[in-house]
Amino acid sequence: ERLGVGFSVQLAGSRIRRLKLERAQMIQVWEMSDSSSSSSLEEMKNLTSQVGRAYVPGGWFRVLQYPLCGDRRLALLRPAGQAFSQQQRRLLETQGETLISHCAKMQQWELVETLLRAKVPMPVLSNEFDGLCGQNEVVKQQWRRDLAATMSTSAVGGWVRRPQSVLELAVLHFEQGPDSGERFARLLQVLIAS
Repeated sequence: ERLGVGFSVQLAGSRIRRLKLERAQMIQVWEMSDSSSSSSLEEMKNLTSQVGRAYVPGGWFRVLQYPLCGDRRLALLRPAGQAFSQQQRRLLETQGETLISHCAKMQQWELVETLLRAKVPMPVLSNEFDGLCGQNEVVKQQWRRDLAATMSTSAVGGWVRRPQSVLELAVLHFEQGPDSGERFARLLQVLIAS
């Protein structure tokens, strides 16, 4: 089957096997993925001979790199957005690429305010995790689309999309309480000043 960066492939019922990599090995593969030098190919062969293999579950995958290190038998894939597990979805909703976005997602508004007052740059949540799958524009566009679909959830009265800014996140999730209006007003002033 023909593969290329940006392609989507369905692996249902396939006999394709994946490498069972530890976190450090995944990072090593990612670092080698852009290279087709003979040393990278040799490193990849060495790594693949040392790790176990498991059959790939069915589903849709996005091609991030093919061939991998010049070896046409290897491709770097990631699950398409609709294949994300509940745990992966929850992780994307609660983890941030920057400290401010992480604090905002965890609704730590006083810490967000403190960081912004200290002139820490405001993140753009719509661009969060943009470079996670590499710098290829097609791959980045697919990642943004999958991330948006994954982060959109059904709510009363329709669909809620992924928050695009810290302000939007604050409006959606600022807790109610006796002094919440005053605290939100302070946060809003800092957000406007940033």
